Amino acid sequence: MGEEATKPKRVVDPNSAKFKLGQIAAKAYSDAMEAKERGELVGWCSSNFPVEIPETLGLYVVYPENQAAGIAARGGGERMCSEAEGEGYSNDICAYARISLAYAKLKDAPEQNMPQPDFMLCCNNICNCMIKWYENIAKELDIPMIMIDIPFNPDYEVSDAETEYIKAQFWDAIHQLEDITGKKWSEERFKEVMESSGRASRAWIEATSQAKYVPSPFNGFDLLNTWPLWLRPGARRKRERPWRLF
Repeated sequence: MGEEATKPKRVVDPNSAKFKLGQIAAKAYSDAMEAKERGELVGWCSSNFPVEIPETLGLYVVYPENQAAGIAARGGGERMCSEAEGEGYSNDICAYARISLAYAKLKDAPEQNMPQPDFMLCCNNICNCMIKWYENIAKELDIPMIMIDIPFNPDYEVSDAETEYIKAQFWDAIHQLEDITGKKWSEERFKEVMESSGRASRAWIEATSQAKYVPSPFNGFDLLNTWPLWLRPGARRKRERPWRLF
């Protein structure tokens, strides 16, 4: 029998958005790893937590959802999920959560490693499973978890009471992080971060608005593969949260 034909590895154009976004994501992981090695505290952050807060404080955070997706895409999802299920976690819960819970225990995954957390940053503006997922990791590792609750709003407008409620939680998160890390809040730095945040948000909205054209330059699969890489300061969708509360 002849040798089985293998597909040549696809070369990614270094000028393409895919290549450049991949570099951004890789650098975020390597920067966090280096910070951990220097003895700095590193957090695990949910994708919907206002990352402008740790960015203003000069903290490094990584994203368990992004890591779980990377592990699964590279073939490690079944192994990690089985590990979590062996610890008693139901196979009915989110696969991202199971992969992340397994990684917190094993502390190693050849598909995608990232530093272990010193604190957890959670927000419930995606799903309630995330709360228990992050709570479990915080309890297992005996580290603090900062939670921001976004109340359900059936109306188009956001009330003053809701705004004040979320604003108070933002300030509480800031003060908790100051106590945990010893870092100090800077209004000047915050303004710089928010300027970057707004610019990235506008660019993202403009890019995704191109889907209105026929034929569309991208599909839903493209967006799902791209948007986690935008989880940097400023890569935010305007309608997710009332950002400008300070």
